[in-house]
Order: sequence, then C-alpha cells, then structure tokens
Amino acid sequence: GWNTLHQISAILIKIGISQNFISYLFVFTSAISLLCGLYLILYSLTDYKLFSIIVAIIFFIIQKHFGHVDYPTLTTSEHTYGLFTFSLFTLILGLLSQRNFKFAGFVSTILLGFHLVAGAWVISIILSILIFSILLKKDNNLIFKRILLGFSLGLFLIFISLVFFYLNTIPK
Repeated sequence: GWNTLHQISAILIKIGISQNFISYLFVFTSAISLLCGLYLILYSLTDYKLFSIIVAIIFFIIQKHFGHVDYPTLTTSEHTYGLFTFSLFTLILGLLSQRNFKFAGFVSTILLGFHLVAGAWVISIILSILIFSILLKKDNNLIFKRILLGFSLGLFLIFISLVFFYLNTIPK
C-alpha cells in the first residue's frame, strides 16, 4: 500500500544508500522531531530555554512515555510507524504551542503520508478547533490562513507521492 516512508526508503535505496544508513536516518529524524517537539512544548510552558533543553534531553534519554497509541512508541524502536507518529505528533504540538501554525499544518499533512489514520486525526482536530473558534466569532483569520498554507504545501507533496505511487503500481 501507499506510504510516503516506503517511497523515501525506495528512493534512497535506488540512489545507493544502504538499508542500515536509511534506518539510522529514520531514527535520527524521528529523534530530532521528538526532541524539538518536547523542547518547544516545555519552552512554551516555562519560557526558559536552557531548562527546556535539559528536560527534553532527559526525557529522551530515559525514554519517558507521554501516553501510548495502539503499539509501542519508544523513542528508538523497530516500529517505524509508531516512531514517526509519536515524534511528529509531539513536534506538531510543540509547533502549535509556539504559534508556528504554517509549519504545524505542513507537518500534519506530512504525518498523513506516514500514518494515514493519525494524520487524518490530527488534521481533523486542528480544523475542528479552527471552525469552532470561527463559529464563536474569535478573530483567527491569520491563524487559519497560516495553517491552510501549511496544509496546502504538505498536501502538494502528498499529492505528488500519491501520483508517483499510482504510476508505479503494478496492475493486478
């Protein structure tokens, strides 16, 4: 089935990168996403950069869980989908806590390509909150436009990924 992680792996393998290096790259990318998300969340709560960095690193080292999805979400794991879902969701929360709405919208749609259900869930929550705030007459037009721009950029990449998948799918 379609999954952007599979396509990224395939492209990297085709250009000659080893499977071990790709695995390390995926773990590194998810670890950086998780650390950045933790840092951004902690910084939005405390306003202390150094404290936020230290606590984020400690949580990463001791592999403290902030809840579970339906499979393990260790910070370093062989469960690639859980790994990316956990780290990207944490990054999205961190970006939203820092009011970086455009990048949060972008990462949300990228999550859609990595884990369809989790990505759709995150996007539906963000859109529901925005629609609810519009109905309450809150002036969030700028926030809505930034998130929509991020969604659009991410959906463009997801669309390219889907087209690439369907053009290269072997008929049954």
